[in-house]
Amino acid sequence: MKKRSISHLYALTEWISRFAFLNILWIGFTILGLILFGISPSTVAMFTVIRKWLMGQSDIPIFQTFWGTYKKEFLRSNGLGVVLALLAGIIYLDLYFIKVNASIQIPLYLIIFAIVMTVLYIFPVYVHYNVTFIQLFKNSFFIMAFQKIEKKQKEAQTI
Repeated sequence: MKKRSISHLYALTEWISRFAFLNILWIGFTILGLILFGISPSTVAMFTVIRKWLMGQSDIPIFQTFWGTYKKEFLRSNGLGVVLALLAGIIYLDLYFIKVNASIQIPLYLIIFAIVMTVLYIFPVYVHYNVTFIQLFKNSFFIMAFQKIEKKQKEAQTI
């Protein structure tokens, strides 16, 4: 009994240290890329390592996997980062426009909400699927939308 609990505790602390090391790598490489050009490749590399863990490859070398993905995906992921920065700028302008013209608040808030929720799925979809940028945004939007619909259906079934 005691050996089993100690082995579970050891496994838990090992996973905590792995996640801590991965977060330190993410922060370090984001700063290394001067924040603006480091956040997208670092995030892609982080999600790549996590995806490998979820797919059952828990004994991968974390630093080598992170560094290899960071180098390989640097330009493409920075392209995605530029698109996301442009979307953030559009959202900022939309919010500024709402202050000026308050008559279109609700549709604009719905569009902003859809964009923000889609962006939350961008990096996992980027890592998991090998698709173009347009397909990346479409797939992220559809995954987000269908998960919301599925969640509502499950809630309706439990009532």
